[in-house]
Amino acid sequence: MDTQLPAPHVALVDDDPDVGTSLRGLLRACGYRVSLFGGAQQLLAHGLDDIQCVVSDVQMPGMDGLALLERVRAIAAAPPVILMTAFADDHVRLRALRGGAACFLAKPVDAEQLAECVRLACAGTG
Repeated sequence: MDTQLPAPHVALVDDDPDVGTSLRGLLRACGYRVSLFGGAQQLLAHGLDDIQCVVSDVQMPGMDGLALLERVRAIAAAPPVILMTAFADDHVRLRALRGGAACFLAKPVDAEQLAECVRLACAGTG
């Protein structure tokens, strides 16, 4: 009898399809189930019930990653949120971490660092 738990489900939010596809492949190779969303509104429309971790770009049209973080954190039993951006200045990093981000990464994202952040976030220690 197989009693293995299902792989954690990660929501990946990035408006750049190439970046999203690349990071989805990386996270799948680490054993995660990954759903790719082209923007924050798409993720919120999908809902967070089956999501164990959100990985989102900060700079996106419409709702940005910081606003998404705020919306997700307002939900009871919200999944942890990891933010990433190519524009990683100290002000944005501080806003993200003060807002409750589990991790803040600069693009281009280091594969090992992303994998470790997601692992810790899914384990509840991110």
